[in-house]
Amino acid sequence: MRFMPTCAVLISLCAVPAFSQNSVLVAAGTPASVPAGVPAATPAPAAAPAAHSGPVDLTGFKESIANKNKALNDQVSTERAIVKKNGEILQDAKRIDVANKKLEAQRKALEAQNAELDKERQQIMAEEKAAGAN
Repeated sequence: MRFMPTCAVLISLCAVPAFSQNSVLVAAGTPASVPAGVPAATPAPAAAPAAHSGPVDLTGFKESIANKNKALNDQVSTERAIVKKNGEILQDAKRIDVANKKLEAQRKALEAQNAELDKERQQIMAEEKAAGAN
């Protein structure tokens, strides 16, 4: 975490001519005995006046914001449609679940009825065998 602030301080100090190693400056602001191969320091340019003193053209900015707004509105409407469709699917799933439960109950009733009929059939067959054996 301390690496980034340290780097920022070092980079900002390199931009200041007094801390950079490009030239050696005397108190009067003239280079003194600059080593060979190192360019002499150039005086800093005067601070530039404000870029715009009048109204600023924001049409490009407004168009960009309008396009982003349209994209976000489209995304919201798409997500609303998805939520609506998911609600419909959920309602269908609930109806199908109720129908499945009814069918399961009918299946269990039929299995119970089949078991009763199978018992009756076995009793009839046992009675026929007993009657046939006599």
